[in-house]
Amino acid sequence: MPDPALRPNDVIDGASIKGRKGLYVLGCFDQRITFYSQQVRGLALIHALAEQDYLREKPRVAVIGGGAAALAAAAAAALASDSEVVLFEAADDLLKLQMGTDRRKLDPHIYNWPRSGADDPVADLAILDWEAGPSSNVRDDVVRQFEDVAGRRGNLVVLKRHRVTGARELDAGGYELTVFDKAADRLRTEAFQIVILAFGFGLEASETVHGIGDKSYWDNAGIPGAEFRGRANPHYFVSGSGDGGLIDFVAAASKDFDHAAMIQAVTSYPNMEPVKTELLAIETEARNAKGLGDPFNLFEAYSDRIGPLIQANGLVTHLARQLRPGVQMTL
Repeated sequence: MPDPALRPNDVIDGASIKGRKGLYVLGCFDQRITFYSQQVRGLALIHALAEQDYLREKPRVAVIGGGAAALAAAAAAALASDSEVVLFEAADDLLKLQMGTDRRKLDPHIYNWPRSGADDPVADLAILDWEAGPSSNVRDDVVRQFEDVAGRRGNLVVLKRHRVTGARELDAGGYELTVFDKAADRLRTEAFQIVILAFGFGLEASETVHGIGDKSYWDNAGIPGAEFRGRANPHYFVSGSGDGGLIDFVAAASKDFDHAAMIQAVTSYPNMEPVKTELLAIETEARNAKGLGDPFNLFEAYSDRIGPLIQANGLVTHLARQLRPGVQMTL
């Protein structure tokens, strides 16, 4: 997420492509990519461009993508200027990934836990704001607000089922985009002075391991349920240690997994202050080590320093009561 101390020029430089004036990238190569942080990146870039008068001459703006960063950038650009803003989305729906699950919870600030404010359920964004809840609910809320902006502002055009297949820099400045209109089954070109690439890190792999179809992070099937019923000793294999893998690991091991309830159980558990203090200390040490180029074993630090604390305060015992009997887990 952008550092609040960054100046507008810093934000613009961070999103710019060297040697390509007016071409920007959002959230493709960043760390901590969440729904909320992608929105913040989109809003921060448009705010910076407006502050530095990049939008004063009403440049034609193209936003490529239909995810959180794209919607935030397109809506903000339409509201902050009189520029014509065109959003291109290859799919037939906006925020299509987030339509697929009501079991995956989105929370705007929980990744900051145990810092203050991490339990605030409201994103507190200037536009396209939302409250923590199931992914599909958040998606519907954000899309409704985006469509309201598009309806109220005559300068925001949304083109679904339009895939941008190429870009050519123009001698006079700006870019000529080649766009495939799926409905009309034809290619056409359009010129823009500002182009924002906001397609995130791309599509998820469909078969990471040959012969085993991947389930999307946003798919309800990624969180085990019915397939375990009637099996005394199910064995669940999870590959990956990102938030998706760890959530699925906990879900598979739980009798009746509820994402929101699990977060609440951990963050509101009594006698957690020593745990919070130690977690923040470990994070500081890890960041310092990274800055020096030194290795730091987070798993070892958590095991040695957090493990005894959550054993002592009873959190481990509390969570153990929610485990599914007989399940075997491999991470």
